[in-house]
Amino acid sequence: MRAGPRRPSGTRHCARSRSTGYIVAGPYGSGPVVDELLERDLPTVMIEENPDRPDLPWVAALDHADGMTRVLDGLEARGARNILAIVGKENNAWTRYSREVFLDWSKRRGRSPLVEELDEGEGVQGARLLVEPYLARPDRPDAVVTSAGRFAAGIADIAQKLGLGIPQDLMIASLLDSGYTRSHQPAITSLQAPIEELGGRAVALLFDELDGRAPAPDQEPLKGVIEWRASTGH
Repeated sequence: MRAGPRRPSGTRHCARSRSTGYIVAGPYGSGPVVDELLERDLPTVMIEENPDRPDLPWVAALDHADGMTRVLDGLEARGARNILAIVGKENNAWTRYSREVFLDWSKRRGRSPLVEELDEGEGVQGARLLVEPYLARPDRPDAVVTSAGRFAAGIADIAQKLGLGIPQDLMIASLLDSGYTRSHQPAITSLQAPIEELGGRAVALLFDELDGRAPAPDQEPLKGVIEWRASTGH
């Protein structure tokens, strides 16, 4: 089989004997990878859209608005009225859309949104340091939703250190399920992304593009499944 072009960093290679294509997972809006591939006229499929290029058609999309909204609605139904959102600083669809949905959801309820950004690399310890001043306030949040499981674990750790009960005093939910959320005591409510379905759809789309087919119009984004756990009272 003839070797394909050099692979840009952060991509996965998928080749047939007559062509080469790429799958880019979670592209950054400010990143050069997708633009470089398209400039070279190489078949390219994204898992999650490039937030700066929503016009690009070859996307296995996740419905961020649906997931965040259902988590927020569920927290509200369980009594939360003062929700803090902690989202990543990364410029990708996951973090950007989660923030936008939270701001819109709060606005529609006439509430001043509490939202903070944190680099995902700061992890558990970064979340502890960020949220501790909020939890020490007399008007502290009664729920926190995070874009990463490690953030949620850090928040749960500092809440317990401060003597707050979970979920009695503070409910916690994450938009990304992980070992951090599943193994924490109490276990943390999380949104499970349909990873296998996203990957399978991306591969199918890439083969369609390699075969010269047009992208399917109005393909429904995939939806995550919420695992309600002890951190929100199930």
